[in-house]
Amino acid sequence: MTDKTTKRTAPRWMKILLTISLALNLLIIGAIGAKFFRPYYPMHSKGPHGALARPDAMYKAGRHLMWKLTRERRQEMFQIVRMHRSNMQTELSNLAKARLALAKTITSQPDNQSAFDQKWGIVKTAETALLKKSNALTSDFIKSLTADERKTYAEILQNPPHRQWFKRR
Repeated sequence: MTDKTTKRTAPRWMKILLTISLALNLLIIGAIGAKFFRPYYPMHSKGPHGALARPDAMYKAGRHLMWKLTRERRQEMFQIVRMHRSNMQTELSNLAKARLALAKTITSQPDNQSAFDQKWGIVKTAETALLKKSNALTSDFIKSLTADERKTYAEILQNPPHRQWFKRR
């Protein structure tokens, strides 16, 4: 007696279709799991100070405002931003060098408190200088807005937009 058994395999298109189906099912399950098991932290935090206490709140509001402006007006505003950014290059460079020096000091002499304090003071000074230039940029940006644009900017600042997959109720 001869035993003739043939091994049947699924066609290739079926395997591909099943793989795609599995991937989509895992994506949907992951999105639902993210909705329920990972809390969402929007820009407007629920703390006592809300979004206005975040260090980048005014910067993000300005970015969102830029997308609401017309192309010509956006180009005018970019001119102001470019001018200030070019003025901030030395402060940015000084801050980067100060932070690198601090990192090297911490790496080479982790127990030397006086060297750390000295480098930390340099970093704070560089950050303060950059903050002054950044504040001048923000001030000039807001001053150059029209009354309607300022109102829109204030609305964005008070109620910042945020992305999310599912709407929270």
